[in-house]
Amino acid sequence: QAVLYFDTAYFMVSKTLRWLGGELEGTPRSSQLQTPLVQVNITDLLPEISRAGVQRMTQAALKANPSVGMCVFSHITSTPGLILPIKELIQDCHEAGAVVLVDGAHVPGQIPVNLTDLDADFYVGNGHKWLFSPKGSAFTYVHPRVQKFVYPSVIDGGPDPTAFTQEFMWQGTFDYSAYIALPDALAWRARLGEERIMAYMKEVAEQGGQHLAARFNTTLMPSNPTERHAMQGALVNVRLPCGLGGEPACPEDLAPRIVRDARTFVPVGEYAGKGRGMWARLSASVYNEVSDFQHYGEAVERVLQQQVVV
Repeated sequence: QAVLYFDTAYFMVSKTLRWLGGELEGTPRSSQLQTPLVQVNITDLLPEISRAGVQRMTQAALKANPSVGMCVFSHITSTPGLILPIKELIQDCHEAGAVVLVDGAHVPGQIPVNLTDLDADFYVGNGHKWLFSPKGSAFTYVHPRVQKFVYPSVIDGGPDPTAFTQEFMWQGTFDYSAYIALPDALAWRARLGEERIMAYMKEVAEQGGQHLAARFNTTLMPSNPTERHAMQGALVNVRLPCGLGGEPACPEDLAPRIVRDARTFVPVGEYAGKGRGMWARLSASVYNEVSDFQHYGEAVERVLQQQVVV
């Protein structure tokens, strides 16, 4: 059975899939070991991406490839940072007879998530990105209907409500501090209010992105306000004023130069595809303000001005 995935998958996820597909140098070439892959290029929709467009491409790929047995999706893509219509994608894959694995690394703490409502077969999420818990705190959710396919590397029988979770109870000598600290992070968030935190981050991302787009005379991704409201959380994607007609060239080392100039790091790249400009993916957390976006804009302008002078 084949695995369907998007070309916007996090690079380690796509590389793992390519390893399974025997596409990486040095990986097995046996047909019995290789997993057929179906890559759906949703970057073709960028920068004016829409939820309906993503779903149509997925439905078409499932129809054209009836051998798909698993779909692997990011709930929120990393670069560019976009919220995908994950519930609809899960439903489409289930209707096609495929199980679904969701990479939700950027989800916990950034947007609400209800695993029961989503009905994914597998869902993984991180705590250190937006939930404010330590690095190494994460979770894997496995729906009861597919738990028979999942086992830990160390089989345990510790006290827990189900046989499935009992097997995962003790994974050897390990530092469990990150997991133990997670309830304190949740308690801190509860004092501030989950809705308040998420609303603030989303608002700062939009206001900060709007400031930069106006300052650079560029655009946000997507530019349609309705689609952006649905697909943008605390991550905002802004096209930088370089690389397209009449603009200065984008220096290859733009991101590290801004680190040196302004002591701030923002991922940049051709996230909308070749020939569609250089884009910055900015994050708005609880400790950020719109002035931080202004600071970044000033740094970009200084670096690009240096490029023109050189």
